[in-house]
Amino acid sequence: MKYSVLGVEIDQISRLVFWEKVETWLQSQTNHWLVTANPEIVLRAKDEKYRQILSSADLRLADGIGLVWAVNFLYGQKIERIIGADLTVELCQLAERKNLAVYFLGGAEGVAEVAAANLQKIYPHLRVVGASPGGVGSALFNHPEVLQQINLAQPDFLFVAFGSPSQEQWLAENINKLPSIRLAVGVGGTFDFLARLIKRAPSSWQKLGLEWLWRLMQQPWRYRRIIRAVIIFPWRVLKQKFSN
Repeated sequence: MKYSVLGVEIDQISRLVFWEKVETWLQSQTNHWLVTANPEIVLRAKDEKYRQILSSADLRLADGIGLVWAVNFLYGQKIERIIGADLTVELCQLAERKNLAVYFLGGAEGVAEVAAANLQKIYPHLRVVGASPGGVGSALFNHPEVLQQINLAQPDFLFVAFGSPSQEQWLAENINKLPSIRLAVGVGGTFDFLARLIKRAPSSWQKLGLEWLWRLMQQPWRYRRIIRAVIIFPWRVLKQKFSN
C-alpha cells in the first residue's frame, strides 16, 4: 500500500514484510535501492525531476516521524516508522550472519572508515569491503573511480551518505552500474551517528518524535532545516488535506 504525501508515494510496510523483501532481494539477480524519507525530502520533491527519482526507488520508507503523522492525518492510517540509522545497523547484523559484504560511501574524510570500524566492534565478523568519503563538493563525487572501486569490492549492501537530494540522485543514476549490489540505501547523516561525531537522541525522545529538537540543541545552525520539517511541512500537509 502506498500513500501520497505532497505528491510523494510513501510505502506502508511492516518491518516483518520489509525483511521478507530483503531476503527475496538477496536471492535475486537484480539490484534494488530504497529511500529513507523524511519531511525535508518530501518538500524537496516539489521539483518534478527529484520526485521522479524518488518514485524510481523500490521503496520509500517513512523515516521521519512527520511522515507517520502525515499519513495518519491525511488517510487515517498508521504506518510503521523505519529509521535509516537503525536500518543500517540491522542490515549490517544481517550481513554478518549471512557473510555478506558491505560498502560505506559518503561523509567527510575518514568518517565512513570510523563508522565501519565502530560497527565491526559490534559485529566482529562483518565484511566491510570498502569505505570512501564523498558528497557534493568531494573530488570523488560522481567520479568514475568510485564506481570502479565499488565494483572491484563487489559488496552486497551499499550505504550512501551524501545527504538529500544528492544521494538519491546518485543512486538513481548509478545503481544499474553496480551489478553486485542487492540493496543500496541512502542513509543521510547516519555515518556521523555511527562515528559518534553526533550523539543520537535518547530513546525516550525518539519515541516522542522529538529528534528534531535534540538535533537543534546540538546543531543550532540547522534551524532552517528544522523550520522546514516542523512548520512548513505540516502547513503543506494541511493544505493538501483541505484542498482535497
